[in-house]
Amino acid sequence: MAAQFHEIALAILLLALALESMIIGRLRTAVAWAGLLVFVKEDLGLTVAAIGLVIAWRYRDRIGLWLAAWGVGWLLLSVAVILPLLNTGGQYDYSDRIDVRGMIADPVGALVTIFSASAKYETVWLLLLAGGFLFLRSPLSLIMVPTLAWRFVSGNDVYWGPEWHYSAVLMPVLFAALIDAIDTSRRSGRRWLRSADAVVVPAVTVAALLLLPSQPLGELADPATFRQSERWATAHQVMAQIPAGSTVETGVVLMPYLVPDTEVFWLGNDNPAPEYLIVDDQDWSWGPTHPADGVAHAEETYPGESYELVFQENGYQLVRRIG
Repeated sequence: MAAQFHEIALAILLLALALESMIIGRLRTAVAWAGLLVFVKEDLGLTVAAIGLVIAWRYRDRIGLWLAAWGVGWLLLSVAVILPLLNTGGQYDYSDRIDVRGMIADPVGALVTIFSASAKYETVWLLLLAGGFLFLRSPLSLIMVPTLAWRFVSGNDVYWGPEWHYSAVLMPVLFAALIDAIDTSRRSGRRWLRSADAVVVPAVTVAALLLLPSQPLGELADPATFRQSERWATAHQVMAQIPAGSTVETGVVLMPYLVPDTEVFWLGNDNPAPEYLIVDDQDWSWGPTHPADGVAHAEETYPGESYELVFQENGYQLVRRIG
């Protein structure tokens, strides 16, 4: 609720249903659920392909290869055709997140980059703790590899750590792999493996409880989470100044509130000169520094245009284009 709805929520459900079906051997059902993931987010085509390959390898069923082909096909179709067609610039805007040519030209340097940031190790260690290490015994754990791979090879450091929603799709995979590993361990010929869950399950539970206060879910126990923002009324005052049908440039925080009545541009894109521009000094979209003078910022961003300040209060500035 604090960071707005993301389509990845749908992927969590589909992954859970697909992986549950895989564990109990209902492969056709697993393929049906997994196949729908390609319609959630383009990068999930890689996850679908991984699920297909695990089905083909573990269960020796050709349907897994068909699923893998489906995932790769939709990935290519999405980034090469569908998304560029929907983009006013006629391109896939995230293609620069991974420098494929640079990786091919300098594979050693690419490997060094992959293993160079502490945030990546934090993500991996949290996964290992959450799964009690035992989940690695299941082939289902391999389904996490594509997501971790594209995140860690990317030059965008936002992808590396455990924050935001980027690790959400990993959790159904991790716990399904843990359940699968416990099930197979109980049927192992090795005595210590048969009793592994007696140690791992309590350990995972304790780790989860200890980590919970530092995770977003722990904020549910903080009464401040449920208090209305002191800037709520001011934000609506700002938006009330903007006539319906106007063009407005703003950050992520106010975008969903403005979209129903106005044409909204995100400030991180190359946009045409908007009729209105909102500067919010608490919106992370601006990065580490926020413009102190909204008019100067607007006129610098859009040379040749003139703007005037029409509202300034509580960290908000609203400027309007003149003429």
